[in-house]
Formats: sequence, C-alpha cells, structure tokens
Amino acid sequence: MGNLNNLMFFGEGVSVAGCLILHMLGQRHRFRLFDFCAHVCSVAETSGSAPTDPTMQVSESVSE
Repeated sequence: MGNLNNLMFFGEGVSVAGCLILHMLGQRHRFRLFDFCAHVCSVAETSGSAPTDPTMQVSESVSE
C-alpha cells in the first residue's frame, strides 16, 4: 500500500457519503448548529480579524 493517506486511499467517497446521509435523514440544521469551523470563520470575518493575505495559513493568523 505504501504511504497512502486517507484521501488517496478512499477518495472523496467518505465525504460524499456523509453529506448524503445528513441530507437523507434531514439533519442539515443540526449539522449547521454544531459546525464550529464555519462559526469561527464567520466571527473572524465579522470582527475584521480575518487575514487579508490569501496565502497566509490559519496558524499564522491565529498567532497574531
């Protein structure tokens, strides 16, 4: 198998299957309720602390 990471080994199937399950079970609202990453990005964008340089990594933005 070599040095395959999960994305190379399984492809996008796991992500697509997860999205399909959320959609089929009507759990989109609950997913959006607990989507912490989207909340953090929204707060950073609203407060003006979002990085303006698109090449800046997230860890560099947090440490400032």
